[in-house]
Amino acid sequence: MKVQSNMKTQVFSITTDRTVRDAVVMMVEHHIGCLPVVDGENRLVGVIYQRDLLSLVIPSFVRLVSDFAYVHDFGVLDDHEPSVEELSHPVSNVMRPPLKVCDCDSILLAVGLLHKNGIADLPVVDESDHLVGLVSHVDIGGALMQNWLD
Repeated sequence: MKVQSNMKTQVFSITTDRTVRDAVVMMVEHHIGCLPVVDGENRLVGVIYQRDLLSLVIPSFVRLVSDFAYVHDFGVLDDHEPSVEELSHPVSNVMRPPLKVCDCDSILLAVGLLHKNGIADLPVVDESDHLVGLVSHVDIGGALMQNWLD
């Protein structure tokens, strides 16, 4: 099975000239956790995951804690928000290099990339690197399990 027949084609994306605030607005309004970043010709140049934006407010020490069972409240840190300056930065400051698959690739390649990188969504491009879709664990799982019923 190919990615092309199992991906979402209605994808929200953001251009490199937009701000972090713009990315936050899009993610909140559209209830999405993955925002592909494209250039003016709709070529994929990066990706922003919700966790990239949340890392702006999560204190560094939280990443070092291995057991949260004893932590009931982080106090004032629970209400921490990024500064106006951080939200005004270009999306290129928070985007990561694009991890992607081609629409002609096997869905098993896509599931391998999703699993290996601990992500739920993966941008899909055509042979010219234009963004054409998004594939997720749910898309792939549904496609694979559908075959069990045939």
